[in-house]
Amino acid sequence: MTTPLQMTDLEQVYRAIHTLYSQDQSIPVTDKQAASTWLNEFQRSVHSWEIADQLLHRKADLESCYFGAHTLRTKIQSSFHELPVEAHISLRDSLLQHIANINGATDHIIVTQLCLAVTHLILQAASWADPIGHLLNTFGADPSHWWPILEILTLLPEEVHSRKLQLGENRRHQVTNQLESVAITVLTFLKQSLNVCLTTPPNSSLLPVETCLIGIVKCFGSWVLINPEGFFTSSEAGAMDVLNFSMGSLRDGKCSQKLHTAAADTVCALAEIVPDMDVTCNNNANDLQNFQLLLHTSFMGFGEPYAYAVAEEDQDKVLNYCRMFTEYGENMVPYMLRNSRDPHYSITIIDRILDCVGHHDYEVAENTFGFWYRLTEDLYHAHDESLNSLFLRHAQRLIIALHKHCLIEPDHEGPLTSSDEFYEFRRKAAEIVEDIIFVVGPLNTFQELANLFMMENTWESKEASLFLLYHVSKSVDPTETSVIKPFVETVLQFSDWRHVCLKLSAIRFLGGMANWLNKHPDENLEKSLNLLVTYLPLPECSNAAAVALQNICQQCADHIASKYIDNLLGIVGQMDRYNVCNDAVVGLLKGVGHVVGILPPDQLSTVIRQICWGQIQPLVELCDNETPPVKGTKTDPVFWVDRLSALFRNPTAHDKDGLVVEHPCSVAICQDLWPAISKVCDKFQADPRVMERVCRCLRYAVRCVGKHSHPFLQPLVFQLINIYNAHHHSCLLYLGSILVDEYAAETQCVDGLLQMLSAFVPPTFAILNEAGGFRNHPDTVDDFFRLCARYLQRCPLAILKSDIMASLVLCATQATQLDHREANVSVMKFLYDLVHAGRRQREMPDFSERQSLVRVILTQTAPQLLCMIIFGVIFTLPSYTINDIAELIYEIKEVMPQESSKWLEDALKQLPNQTAVGSQTATLEQLQLFHKQAMSARSPKELSRTTKEFCRYYR
Repeated sequence: MTTPLQMTDLEQVYRAIHTLYSQDQSIPVTDKQAASTWLNEFQRSVHSWEIADQLLHRKADLESCYFGAHTLRTKIQSSFHELPVEAHISLRDSLLQHIANINGATDHIIVTQLCLAVTHLILQAASWADPIGHLLNTFGADPSHWWPILEILTLLPEEVHSRKLQLGENRRHQVTNQLESVAITVLTFLKQSLNVCLTTPPNSSLLPVETCLIGIVKCFGSWVLINPEGFFTSSEAGAMDVLNFSMGSLRDGKCSQKLHTAAADTVCALAEIVPDMDVTCNNNANDLQNFQLLLHTSFMGFGEPYAYAVAEEDQDKVLNYCRMFTEYGENMVPYMLRNSRDPHYSITIIDRILDCVGHHDYEVAENTFGFWYRLTEDLYHAHDESLNSLFLRHAQRLIIALHKHCLIEPDHEGPLTSSDEFYEFRRKAAEIVEDIIFVVGPLNTFQELANLFMMENTWESKEASLFLLYHVSKSVDPTETSVIKPFVETVLQFSDWRHVCLKLSAIRFLGGMANWLNKHPDENLEKSLNLLVTYLPLPECSNAAAVALQNICQQCADHIASKYIDNLLGIVGQMDRYNVCNDAVVGLLKGVGHVVGILPPDQLSTVIRQICWGQIQPLVELCDNETPPVKGTKTDPVFWVDRLSALFRNPTAHDKDGLVVEHPCSVAICQDLWPAISKVCDKFQADPRVMERVCRCLRYAVRCVGKHSHPFLQPLVFQLINIYNAHHHSCLLYLGSILVDEYAAETQCVDGLLQMLSAFVPPTFAILNEAGGFRNHPDTVDDFFRLCARYLQRCPLAILKSDIMASLVLCATQATQLDHREANVSVMKFLYDLVHAGRRQREMPDFSERQSLVRVILTQTAPQLLCMIIFGVIFTLPSYTINDIAELIYEIKEVMPQESSKWLEDALKQLPNQTAVGSQTATLEQLQLFHKQAMSARSPKELSRTTKEFCRYYR
């Protein structure tokens, strides 16, 4: 095929479309892939405007018409700037011709694409005066055209807020005002259309009645947000006619599913605006309050239709009712919390929501979770016990219902997995219980679930109780005994663990009770440890048992260190014999790390060295073995390195008074660990997975022994540099930042650390300066500038005076355009720390020199930097970068206020004053206002808000 830029033959497009969509099995997959690639390139070309239009006029087949409609829609949405302004009218006329050709036989997907194309054209083409009036005058009198017109009218209020169009706030305001001015006209059209549809036979060949009724209801729901006061106070608009029809459809058990869903969507839209009507509308307040009450009555009246849908097993309608109850309840929460003595009538909707929670299908219950999140959050922040008591019975009913929904099917085999939808539901249900527990009270909830465990005989009910009790255990008072102690003893004495899920929930429950066990160690701690150790060798339970043991080790470290340390060490020594999975061993070693830190220094040294050597020796043997490692087995170095990481992650040595002291085994770690790790680095230096785990292990080891890892600092740095030069693993840069963090305070180490950075710079710049280097290597950007920021934090003067500083700032300026979240954060943090070095720690003797160096750097680089970040935050970077950028601008302003004002002004002058299609972006007055607000901002947070508002003029 010829390239799109050379294409002049419409038939080539037809052939490509046929190849892509053909069901002919003889066409090779490679040909279909080539056709797809070619068509994608064609759509990006300027020729596609005319060809797409021709495809729609020819109407050769469904596939070509869809491709033509889709191409026009995407071109208008993302490439409208390609057309000169004088071509907008001809495009409009052509699109309206295609709209006029739509009939009952036209495929819905083509109609949607064409209607979106018209909608996006209306929103972007300021030259189209009164587009809605134009559409209604052209097509409004002919019912055969109502289907696409209703679709366009529905899309307009929705798409005006779409950020994909990059309309800019000024154009968006202009369109919104336009919509508000014609809202009553649109509602009048909907009323008239509804009357025609209701008096037209359903099988009319001139009017697709069902489709138009759905369109009317959808359109009403879309426009009701535009001018609610006008809709419900204007006698001409006829809003109540459409609303009454929607409500009637929802009460009609025989209503079609599509119409039912459209009506539900409309009612949900009303539920969103009704709570604010008495705030936003000052006129006709009594009428609007009456309307609120009327709507509430309608919601409560859906109880019988909901019950009918349940009886008919019409799941789609059941979900619609559930969605309506939930949306309404969520929006009425502020009213419910106004007065506990005189509850607002809307609180009664909770009974309808609880009816949905009680539905036999957990999917229906899950649809109510948004309401419970909102209610519990607002109720928690209210800090009002009288309000809590108002919702007590609802919370109790909710917890019992969720317990039933958490029951696993009796014939289910094996543990639940995270890929299971039911697993995800249970996780969310447990979060709801955690959130609402303060209403019922942790102990009362614990008692209720414990009673269910006692009373129910089925394994699935007992499992659900333990599953939820694990989440409740985090909130119970660890000093309580009257309720908790008997139940813990019951669980420890229970023997009928017939199902693996029951075992797993019991294991997690005991791990969750770690804080309570710490307060009541007696025989319960030992029994809990013994039970968990029993389950460690079982493959399906080992991970959960190890996590539970880790929790208990963290909370009960003192008791275990004094009584059960030998038992714990025996367990660690037997792990490989039991064939416990490595993840479980790693988790257990994390717990061991907490316990050994409690031991006396002399005992700690022996224990750590003993456990370390058990992992180091196999590593040494691996390095001497020429057999290729197998991932996830004992021949994999990661298998052993992860264990060392877990061991070094937590232990801290304490003296008899509990104070942190010099680590007693620092020399041992240096002697035993470093030679083995060095050999691993040499042998597996090309493997990024191994090197990442090794770096993590060294990070924990360095943190563990602090300055006393000094003996292997020099050989470590030397090895890091050599491996990085050969393989560019970004994790080596991250480890370098840890070394800076630990040693930069040591004056004698600073020069060596700067030499390390200087050695990292050439290979880093080499890969970042390649075509697409920043985008292709975001991890390198992240770790490199994290490293550079550590220098500015720990030894600022040294790096500010270094020869590489100018190149670092230049590279960071280019990296500000990278839209990778973590990398962008690190770049901004580096630049922020650079500027902040010029105004922090004023009391230090080097402050004047630091300030002077920072001012010189900013004078050279800040004008370009401000231009880059202003353009980036407006046109290319995601909105989450605004906070970091605002902090940087604020810091520059604080260090050099007069100069930064001029730099920002120059950057703003370079912004375009119009979009590519001729719409106004920010006006001169808006630019000046932003400049004034930015320069007078009293905090980065205030500047961030100002910047977000300013960016809307361009998005």
